[in-house]
Amino acid sequence: KAGAQDAETPQWMEQASAVLGSMMQMRDARNYFNEPVDAEALELKDYHEVITKPMDLGTVAEQLQAGGYDGLRGFVADVRLVFENAMLYNPQKHAVHKAAQQLLERFNKKVKPLELSEIAANGGGHQEEEEEEETPTVAQGG
Repeated sequence: KAGAQDAETPQWMEQASAVLGSMMQMRDARNYFNEPVDAEALELKDYHEVITKPMDLGTVAEQLQAGGYDGLRGFVADVRLVFENAMLYNPQKHAVHKAAQQLLERFNKKVKPLELSEIAANGGGHQEEEEEEETPTVAQGG
């Protein structure tokens, strides 16, 4: 049964899941980012005014598992949003801000190979650019 699931799971999804799993195991992620911010319990009265789209790694993991992302781009955007929200809400010298900054840097390093392989798999660029490049090549040949 697991083998049949693996065959149906896109490669980017398996790789994204591995990256996310390793990020969620990090101490700072477990302390701050694996669950939604409970603004009421933490008495963060302005949290939802400042943070208009809350996101946490646990929610990303659930969406990834449920097939809620069409591709790598949406997954990456949501993980980055987790850390960007924390840096936006917390002052630079705050432990949560510093942790978010460090984890974002780690995530960007871990996900870069996935982004590069996806770019390569999709022809290396935008379709519009490819179409524009074809026209001058034909004109030069004649």
